Amino acid sequence: MERHIFVAACVAFICSQSLAKTIEIGFDIGFGLGAGQNLVGSISEQNSSGYTTKYDEVYSSGGNGIKINGSATYYLNDNLGILVVAGGSCFGGYHTKYPAGSEFFIDSYYGVVNLGLKLKTKMGRVSPYVYIAPGLFFPAESGIFDDNRAGYPTESSDISIKYAPGFGFTAGMGVMVALGDRTGLVAELAPTYAFADEKEHTFTSEDGFNSRTVYLNETSTLPANTGNTTYLHGRPRRSFSSIAPKIGMYFSF
Repeated sequence: MERHIFVAACVAFICSQSLAKTIEIGFDIGFGLGAGQNLVGSISEQNSSGYTTKYDEVYSSGGNGIKINGSATYYLNDNLGILVVAGGSCFGGYHTKYPAGSEFFIDSYYGVVNLGLKLKTKMGRVSPYVYIAPGLFFPAESGIFDDNRAGYPTESSDISIKYAPGFGFTAGMGVMVALGDRTGLVAELAPTYAFADEKEHTFTSEDGFNSRTVYLNETSTLPANTGNTTYLHGRPRRSFSSIAPKIGMYFSF
C-alpha cells in the first residue's frame, strides 16, 4: 500500500513539474486604431442662408478604443502552443453633427473569446512570437442623441444599439522579454478583423418614450409596425476591426 502511495506521489510530482513548464498566462493592454471603417455620418454646418459651410464625412470602426485581454497558452512543445484569449474593447466610438443642429455621441465596446495557435522561438532572454485565434465577438454600442434644432425644444435621448454575435479573428506578433524564470514583459502589434450585424437600435427620450427599429432578414414578410417599433429588412453590418499596439506581462506555471 505504501509503495502504491509513493508511486502515485512521484507521478503527480512529475506531472506537475511538466505542466508548470507548458502553461503560460498573459495580460495586456493597448489602444486600437480602427480599421475597416464604415461611413457612420458627417459633421456639417450651414450659414444663415442655408449654404453648407462645412461638410466632413465621419468614418468609424467599433474596434477603436482601449483593449484589455487575458490569455492562456498550453505549449505542446517548446515552440507550438494552443492559445485561448478573452477580453474586450471599450472607450471607442464617434461623434456626428448635422446642419439642423442634431448630434450623435456613440460609445463602442465588445467582449471576445478566441481559440487559436501560438508559435514562439527562444533567443536568450527574448522570445519572438506570432499567433492567430478566430472566435466570437459580442459587440454593443450606446450613446446620446442631442436634438438642438432651431424652433424645437432642446432634448437629449439615450441610444442603445444591439448586435448579433460577430465572427472574426485576432492575431499578433511581438516579443517576450524574460525578467526571471517564470515572468516577463510583452510588447506586440495585434490586428483584429471582425464584423457584426446590427439587430436593433432604440432611442429613449428624457420623458421615457422609446422609439425602436428592428432589423430582420430571416422573413420575407415583416411584422406590422407598432406605435413605437419599426421593422425593416436587412441588417446593417458594422466593422469592429482594428490594429492595436499593446504591452503586458506573462507568467509561467
